[in-house]
Amino acid sequence: MLPHPADHAQLTKTLSEVQTLLSDIEVGPNIGAGTFGKVYKGRWKGTSVAVKIISHQGAGYRTNSQTSREAMIGMASAHPNVVAVYRVVTEANKVVALEVVAVDGYNFKTYIVMEYCDKGTLEQHRVEGWALMRADYQRGLVWVLRCLLEIVYGMEYLHSLSIVHGDLKCANVADFGLSQTGVTDGVSAITSKPGTAVFAAPELLRTGSLAAESDVYSFAVVAWHLISMGSGLTDLEDIQVTYQVLEKDWRPDFPEETPEAYKDVVRRCWATERKDRPSFKEVRGSLTDMLNEEVTTRRESLRSQRSKSAEVVDLRLLLKQSQPPPRNYPRSG
Repeated sequence: MLPHPADHAQLTKTLSEVQTLLSDIEVGPNIGAGTFGKVYKGRWKGTSVAVKIISHQGAGYRTNSQTSREAMIGMASAHPNVVAVYRVVTEANKVVALEVVAVDGYNFKTYIVMEYCDKGTLEQHRVEGWALMRADYQRGLVWVLRCLLEIVYGMEYLHSLSIVHGDLKCANVADFGLSQTGVTDGVSAITSKPGTAVFAAPELLRTGSLAAESDVYSFAVVAWHLISMGSGLTDLEDIQVTYQVLEKDWRPDFPEETPEAYKDVVRRCWATERKDRPSFKEVRGSLTDMLNEEVTTRRESLRSQRSKSAEVVDLRLLLKQSQPPPRNYPRSG
């Protein structure tokens, strides 16, 4: 884990220097909010970006090279399935409300300039996926598998850097606010913020223990949500979920039409014991096999449909050609 004590001797940037750094960041309308800050659409060097603004006390964030874990994760990552971070700037507020003054007397605001993803969250799109599955289940399943594989590619990459997401869910696949670094196999971080209970692994709910396998469990719940066809878990309170998972080893049921191979992957991922869960590399292999099979089956189905359509056209043409030509009867009178 990265050290993050407040140390104001390290605040080397003057107010004018910070203002210069902020001058090329244009902050536009608010597009989202979470526990750790608000996100705005903005412009930076002529490019559309997302600007996350986090107001905080001194501990946990510092200017110069010492930035938040979330920002450092984004800046250190270079992968097409991981949101890029372009710039991080922290400024000290000149006016601080008495009720929020930190013990050390400072209050800060950090700007994280990130890649702008304009297609919305996975949470927003899963309803579209359900509609697609109702209209054409096979096509919808292919869409789901492709979405899941993109998540897997990104998570496999983060885990290769010993980074654990910590709060993977449909609404914030790309948000690293609860992420931890330096977490390797067999070594867990302890957190007091377990994230959203529905997506949290048993060890995270019970003791706050966070490891790479905890992300695999969360991924399983994401996979279930994408295939659930509308039967979400949003009506359950966190305390209800925690009790059901820890005391009754509860998991949600799958829709009847869910392929067995899909169920198998999800069930392995949300196994109660960490050691029984696969790695994202293993998950990638299983989902890739499923996707290839579904694509092949769909291609053959479409080919068969086209063949049948062609046969119908040929039959109509044959019937038309086999009809006797109209006879010309002599006119009377």
